[in-house]
Amino acid sequence: MAYLLITPTVMEGPAGGGPLFPRYKIPRGVSLLVDEHCHVSQVRYPTEEQVNAAHRYYIGGHEYVVDGEDAQCLLDAGYGPYMTPDHYSDVYVDPYDTEGYE
Repeated sequence: MAYLLITPTVMEGPAGGGPLFPRYKIPRGVSLLVDEHCHVSQVRYPTEEQVNAAHRYYIGGHEYVVDGEDAQCLLDAGYGPYMTPDHYSDVYVDPYDTEGYE
C-alpha cells in the first residue's frame, strides 16, 4: 500500500530581539534521513554529505509517496502520524511516460 508522507515540522520564529518576534512563528520542515538498517534520523538542515550518505532521504517541507519497505520502515520508526494512505497513486499517470503512445 502506498502512503503520502508529509515530513515533520517545527514552529520557528525569526532571529532577533524585536518585541514582535516571539509572537511570529512559521512552520519549518524537518528532514528525515534513513540508513540501510532502517534507522531514521531527524535533521533540521542536512548537509550534502549527510544526504549522500543516507540510504533514503526525505527533505523537510515536501510530500513524498512511499510504499513497500520504505513505508514499513517509517511506520516502524514511529512516523505513522505523518503518513496517510495515498489513494491517488493507483490512478496517477506519469506525464513523461511515453510507452504505448509511439
